[in-house]
Order: sequence, then C-alpha cells, then structure tokens
Amino acid sequence: MKHAKSYLCLWITCLIGLAAPLRAADNLTQQETTLLREVRKQPVPDAYSLARLAFVREHRTHYQQAMATWHLIKRLHYNKLPPNQSSAPDHSYGYIADFYIRRLRRKQWLAAHPPRLSNALRRKLAKAQSYASNHILHRESNVRLIATADLDGDLAEEIFVAGRGKRDEPFIYIFKWDGSRYKVVWRAEGKYQPRIFPLDYSLADIDGNHWREITCYFESETDNVARLRFNGTEAIMTWLSG
Repeated sequence: MKHAKSYLCLWITCLIGLAAPLRAADNLTQQETTLLREVRKQPVPDAYSLARLAFVREHRTHYQQAMATWHLIKRLHYNKLPPNQSSAPDHSYGYIADFYIRRLRRKQWLAAHPPRLSNALRRKLAKAQSYASNHILHRESNVRLIATADLDGDLAEEIFVAGRGKRDEPFIYIFKWDGSRYKVVWRAEGKYQPRIFPLDYSLADIDGNHWREITCYFESETDNVARLRFNGTEAIMTWLSG
C-alpha cells in the first residue's frame, strides 16, 4: 500500500510539473492571438503592439515570424522612439529592431547547431574567468558586481562587470571569450549610456531559452527598471522588452 501511495504521489507530481509549461504555452498562444487581432484592426499597426507581438513570437521560438515582425516595425516606424518609463537610454524602433533581428538569427542558428563544450574547454574557460576577474578587481577601485553567465546561448559564459572606476565614474562592461582570452565587447558609454547608472542588477533566464538576461534597477523601491540583453556582439538596455 505504501508503494502504491508513493507511485501515486510521483505520478501527481509529474502531472503538475508537465502542466506548468503547458499553461505557459497556452498563455503565449492566447497572447499572440490577442495581439494579432489588435494589430489587424489598425490601418497602420502601432509599433508598441508589434514589438510585443515580436517578443511573444520569440518566446514561442517562432523565430522567423518574430524576425518578420521586427522587419515590419523597421519599415513602418524606423525613426520613432518607443515609450521609456526608465532611466535606460532612448533608442529608435529601427535600432532596437536591428538588434533583435541579429539576436533572433543567432538563436535560429544555435537551434540548428546546438553548442557543446568539452571538459577541457570548460577548464580553460574557468581559468580564464578567474584571471580576468582578478585583473578587473585589481584595476578598478569599486567593483559592485562580477558575474559569469551565458548571455548569448553558446554555453561559453560571458563576464558581466559593474561598478565605479578610480575617478568614481560608473561603468558597465561585458567581456566575451574570443577563443583565447576574455575581452570587452560592450560597455555602457555614448549612446549606450543610461541617464543614471543602475543601483543593482539581477541575472536570470527570463524566457526559459538558457540565455541569461540582466535586469537593471535604477532606483530602490520604484518601477525604474530596464532589461539588458546581449546578441553575441552587442548589448542593448531598454525599458521595452518581452
């Protein structure tokens, strides 16, 4: 009888575990249906609704459809600025679309060619990460965060660094493995620089695709939050995100 109860509990647990992703998939399907109905009613589909549709399609791993949606945004709304309720920098819809099209192409390629890391390469990366992190800590006077995470889906973790330099200038860097060492591939400066630098960060796989993304918190206990995403060569910090 005890064995029967154990098997029953295990079966129920499995059903609950399977139900969660099914509910999430149903929810995404419903969101896409609702957004499609919304944009089809408009003589010229508005950029914000189209961007939300593109994000839903990306979450559903419908990469080709998501890219087509971003291409439509470029054609209709290239120079328009999306709403921005954060301290993230402003970027045009055209600029954001180009970033996500490159990101989606990378996702599509990685889905067709799943990456693998040998144990030897894992050890090499771990050693290189340790060396790079120690070098950063020695060079910069006030490092708030150093985190290693796969930000672009290739299993070779990037290094995310944020803090203040010796002259108290805030900085955000992303270091990427180039096959022999870690080097800076993106930094928050110029057009990438936020209006104020974040107070805190969290890294998480937001949509379950094994790509970690960085949430930036600009002020404590407010909704002044943006998302920082990477596409393998560049990053973008925006309030507009899926």
